Amino acid sequence: MRAYAAYNTQDVEALLATLSDDIDWPDGAARLRGKEAVHAYWTEQWTRVRAHDEPVRLDHLDDGRTSVHVDQIVRSLDGSVLSQDHFVHFHRIEGGRIARMDIQAALDG
Repeated sequence: MRAYAAYNTQDVEALLATLSDDIDWPDGAARLRGKEAVHAYWTEQWTRVRAHDEPVRLDHLDDGRTSVHVDQIVRSLDGSVLSQDHFVHFHRIEGGRIARMDIQAALDG
């Protein structure tokens, strides 16, 4: 959950510390590879919007991944709500760090 706290406060260094060096991260239909690419993605994103991901449930899956159910609110820089939704983040953890993340819309909203 340290990753979510760091993301929500836009502490990029603390957030990167939770990731493996060769992180595989989603960016829409594409994938980002490595901490440098993820760092650039987040810092650019934070110039446009403020997202808050609130973890509400964590499950350890049989395939070794961890699923985190998240309530997400995205706001414009002036604080207006742009979107509010529920997602499931799937993390593959290696050596205590997130090595891959996948996202899907939560079906149980």
